Amino acid sequence: MATHLARHHSISISPSPISKRVRFQEGNKANSISESPVNTADLTFVSVAKHSDTSTSDSDTVHMQGVGQLRMQSFLQNKSPLTPGSALAQLITRHIGLFIAHDMRPFSVVENTGFKKMVTILEPRYNLPSRTHFATNVIPRLYSESKEKLSDKLNDASNVSLTTDGWTARGANSYVTITVHFIDQNWEIQNHVLQTRLFNESHTATNLSTILLNAVDEWKLNRDGLTIPVTSDNAANIINAVQVSESLGPNIRCFAHTINLASQKGLAVPSVNRILGKIRKIASYFHHSPLGSHILHVKQDMIEIPQHNLIIDVSTRWNSSFDMINRYREQHEAVFLASIDLKKSNKDIAVPNDEEMSLIDDIIEVMGPLKTVTTILCSEKIPTVSIILPLKTKIINSMNIKQTDSKTVKDLKSALSDNLAPRYGDQGLLHFLEESTTLDQRFKIIQNFDEDEIYSRIADKCLNLKNDKDDDIEELDDILEQPVDKKPKTALEDLLCDIVENDCNSHINDKNTKAAIQEEIKTYKNIPKAPMNSDPLQWLKINACRIPHLARLAKIHLCVPGTSVPSERVFSTAGDIVTAQRNFLSSEHVDTLVFLKKNVSLMD
Repeated sequence: MATHLARHHSISISPSPISKRVRFQEGNKANSISESPVNTADLTFVSVAKHSDTSTSDSDTVHMQGVGQLRMQSFLQNKSPLTPGSALAQLITRHIGLFIAHDMRPFSVVENTGFKKMVTILEPRYNLPSRTHFATNVIPRLYSESKEKLSDKLNDASNVSLTTDGWTARGANSYVTITVHFIDQNWEIQNHVLQTRLFNESHTATNLSTILLNAVDEWKLNRDGLTIPVTSDNAANIINAVQVSESLGPNIRCFAHTINLASQKGLAVPSVNRILGKIRKIASYFHHSPLGSHILHVKQDMIEIPQHNLIIDVSTRWNSSFDMINRYREQHEAVFLASIDLKKSNKDIAVPNDEEMSLIDDIIEVMGPLKTVTTILCSEKIPTVSIILPLKTKIINSMNIKQTDSKTVKDLKSALSDNLAPRYGDQGLLHFLEESTTLDQRFKIIQNFDEDEIYSRIADKCLNLKNDKDDDIEELDDILEQPVDKKPKTALEDLLCDIVENDCNSHINDKNTKAAIQEEIKTYKNIPKAPMNSDPLQWLKINACRIPHLARLAKIHLCVPGTSVPSERVFSTAGDIVTAQRNFLSSEHVDTLVFLKKNVSLMD
């Protein structure tokens, strides 16, 4: 090969093949390659490309390619391993840690044969640390880093709210999760998991209050002159836990949980409960019978309806009962035809008769608005507290009894309305909800609101907020001074800018006076409502300069979630972490891994 190259190409190579200059000479023409890492395999491939213009046998080409591959392998094998302290090794280790946290993988994944082989292919020089190293060094370091970043964000927040809920992991360990919510300076809602702590003590109000207050102290969440709203379920112990603490409150009962409690009362009406039991039995049969399932699919295809499976409800989730009855309504004709064929196999399926089908239609019509509300609450990123009273009012209105309603429908509506109507009746909580709704430009004043009384309370709160939190008004001034995508001024705007722009500044300059707040309220009331599908926070971002005091108060109210769904969603994440194979994870590891998974955005 060396003779062949010397005969056809003149190649001079300096002593070091890795870092020195390489010169190629062909005839009178010289080409130089600047200093860069070059290996012998590269030279072989270059020679093959050059040689392609001359007559060469296929066997010579194959031989040269084989030599190149051997030299490349030899080059890689001779490279020294990365030291653990090198920048590249640390970067790889860090991202493997992020992979474990983000994808909820067990620490033992680094010992899996397939994983180790993949890492070796990607970077042969990297020595993969042990699972112990990741568990005791890498993951705790990532936790400390993300916790510090979250602490910095919380220190910049003018106010926060909390949601909390409890859950039981495999092995019967009980945990309490606390999430935090606030609106940042860009008027965007931020929500993060603070902690998931082992809580095997008795779930008394005192113990729950202690764990909440410990979190408040650990994360330095207290703000002078403000209490911290807490959203939770309707359990008496958590309600009392918030009430006994002077720094917490008000306690917002999760509206999704409230809807579930009211709906369960409605579904417990005897005639409704009987029809649910009948449909549940039918759905269970077709789920467990291969023959029945096959015949049902044949009938679905024959009458050209969607080949959906029947649904079996979960007793603790009312919306699953609605889904079950609604799906049966869709598939009733196919089920009826399948039941006829199944009689030939001595299997008698008792399908609902015409009267019962009419009742099913009535139930779907009555419960439909509650299903829509539940869907809205679960699909919203963070439903704010301002939505509770409008949705409650809508549901109560839909439960008005009509003369044409059957007895079952009247009983169903009464059960729902009687359970829902008195909720959120505590005066302090009701006032907070009324003010939250009024400060949301999509709703403002709604049915049965005492407009003058609500705006009077808002004015007093704005004035007290100004007196107690001077720094927060200065923070609002900083927000207002940020540029908001302004177009270049026209000559007219430039000429009259001192008059035109004074609209915002006049409110800020007079912020010490009660008259300025009253002027803001007047301005706010005269602004048309925002579209129902608009973002209330972005509306405030645009209009804050016109109503700075109201905007500051709205920031306190609208960061409060209307449901405890943020904490409840942690349960499914925790369930993926504390699996049957990992049920001996320490409580500290559970807390760390849940925190990293739910706050992974902090590490971007």
